[in-house]
Amino acid sequence: MTRREDPTRQRSARSGGQALQHPVEPGVIDLAWHAAVAAEHSKRYGAAVSAYRRVVERFPGCAEAWNNMGNALMAQGELDEALDCYSRARTLAPERYESWFNYGNAKLEQSRPEEAIEAYRKALRRAPSNDHIWYNLGYALSLLDDLPGAIDTYRQAVELAPGNHRAWYNLGNAYADLDRHGEAIDAYRHALEHCGDDHEIWNNLGAALSHAERYEEAISSLEMALELCADYDPAWNNLAGAREGIGDLAGAAADYAEALRLRGDQPLYHVNRASVLARLGRPDEASVHLVEAIRLDEGVRDYLAAFEEFAELPIGHPTPPDDGPRIN
Repeated sequence: MTRREDPTRQRSARSGGQALQHPVEPGVIDLAWHAAVAAEHSKRYGAAVSAYRRVVERFPGCAEAWNNMGNALMAQGELDEALDCYSRARTLAPERYESWFNYGNAKLEQSRPEEAIEAYRKALRRAPSNDHIWYNLGYALSLLDDLPGAIDTYRQAVELAPGNHRAWYNLGNAYADLDRHGEAIDAYRHALEHCGDDHEIWNNLGAALSHAERYEEAISSLEMALELCADYDPAWNNLAGAREGIGDLAGAAADYAEALRLRGDQPLYHVNRASVLARLGRPDEASVHLVEAIRLDEGVRDYLAAFEEFAELPIGHPTPPDDGPRIN
């Protein structure tokens, strides 16, 4: 039985703040405003905060300055102050979506996706055609494992912006997590139409193709991932799994060895290579990998009990568990 890691990590939400560029009050566009905007554009966020503070001291009703100061504070990781600024901006200009969107982004940074979702939904009432809001809402929903909801929102994002490869990629990941591999393959291919040099997309496409038992196509995709990033260990691991699918155990053993060369601390890679070596009639080498996998994670011992090829292999004596990654 093939065991392989299929990384389907979501691309993170767009965290850059939505700026409000044109102050409503005619007198606000002055030296302090221009200094703040210039500092923010050059990523001198401390200077931007100071300049926006000067603006709001003179014009406390300027929602744009409060919002943009929140963006600069958020870029510095000062999330509580940023949230205060966004709240002021929302109060002053409740009809504008930007401060609701930015408030949601700050809540995501605080690992509070429920509150982020509420803010994004309010932003969408004000800007229902903004694909960035739909994208970030999908990401927040995925953090709560609401994969059907994430799929619906990512689909809204790609309908509004078909070239948004990040949304296509995360849509594919959500489908893959629900074992809807045909739809995942379609989404990954759409992502590659707009970003063909992304090794992670090629890797996840290869993993989905393997799940669909389309191993030759999977191998081609995973080889492309490695052409783009030769040190990407999940692609070596997934390539080995695809080779197992076509019966090339020797090739799989070599690819698992390459994955382990890059990440020897991954218990799953040791287990995968041990499985192939056992079937190749190399039990001593297989046992070495199993012992190492258990050393890295004692929980592997229970995992191994499900697989017949390991039944007769010596795997050592129990050792105290460490803090290594667990295998689910």
